[in-house]
Parts: sequence; structure tokens; C-alpha cells
Amino acid sequence: MKIIVFLLSIFIQCGYAISQEKTQDLSAAAADTDDPATALSSFGFGPAFYMISYNDEILADSKDVRVRGDGDIDSSGSKFGTALGLEVHYDISVKGWRNGYLDANKKTVWTKSSGFIVSPFLGVYDIDNGINGLAAGVLFGYWTGDKNFENRTSLNFGIGYTVHRNQLVLSNKVVEGSPPPTGLETTDFTTRKDVTGIIALVSVSVDF
Repeated sequence: MKIIVFLLSIFIQCGYAISQEKTQDLSAAAADTDDPATALSSFGFGPAFYMISYNDEILADSKDVRVRGDGDIDSSGSKFGTALGLEVHYDISVKGWRNGYLDANKKTVWTKSSGFIVSPFLGVYDIDNGINGLAAGVLFGYWTGDKNFENRTSLNFGIGYTVHRNQLVLSNKVVEGSPPPTGLETTDFTTRKDVTGIIALVSVSVDF
């Protein structure tokens, strides 16, 4: 989470620097009076890198669970994971701004546009054998586009809730650090279930 906060702060600073660039390049008389953007809201779609904090320990294989020499259960799973996937979101955007300069005739020449978005997102991951990972949450992004506020690309950070289907975990009766229940077979130490957790993402998306 510290990394996410750090990266978000960088984006905010970058956006501020770009807005300052516009202020420096344009005089007060060159205000954007012919702004073609009436509504910047649109869908965005792109690849995403997910970082997951699970509520249960995820096991890679049933062999990750064993009985130690002292008779207690030991497992080598993890409550943290990463995955590659996809995300789609709908921008709820504060109106962006255009960057440009004044030519020799004091006429404004617009070159590009940029701005910030706040958006709900839906994501998927672990899709090799169907869609096993589902995510939903809110993301914050910084976008750049052409002078008409079109062809926008956005770099986003988000956080939300996830369900990872059919994951291998310890059985309800098995507690790590405790002896296995009497009469329980080794094959029953693990089970599969849908695991929930908190998910963070970094994505690069294009509007459509």
C-alpha cells in the first residue's frame, strides 16, 4: 500500500506540473474559449497488474501441508499474490484541460489534452481456464489525449474487493500449528473454495 500511495503522489505532482506548463505557455487572453469537450466520460479498457491480499492462506499444492515432527500441522501457503488480467471502467471525469502555445500572431495553437479520472472498475484475472478471478472497486487515473480530448490513454491505480474462485486452502477442521483432528486423512487436510480479499491494481487503458 505504501508503494501505491507513493505512486499516486507522483501522478498528482505530474498533473500539477502539466497544468503549470499550460499557465506558463498561454497568456490570460488565450483562454480556452473554443473547448470542444462537452463530456469526457467514456469507457476505458486495458491490461492490469493485480496485487491481492487474501483473507485465507492460498496453497499451491496439497503437498504444501504436512505434519511436523511434533505432530502439529504446518503449511507453506501465502495470503498474498499477484496476477495479470484485464480491467474495464467508466470515467467519471472532472473536465480536463488543453495544453498549447501562442504563435507569432498571438493565436493559440493547441497541442494536446490531459486530466484526471475517478472511476468504478470491473476486473478479471486467472483466465487461463475460464474466469476465476473477479474484482470490483474504484480507480484514479491520469490521462493524456489529442487536442480534441480524443484518443486518450490513461495510467491508473485502483483498489477494491476480489473473489478468487476454486482456490486450494486448509480444510475448516485443520488449523496450522495444531494437531490434525483425530481420524482425518491426509487427503482431507485441504479443500477448494472461493476466497475473498482486498485487491490493488495498476493499469494502462485506452478509451472507447
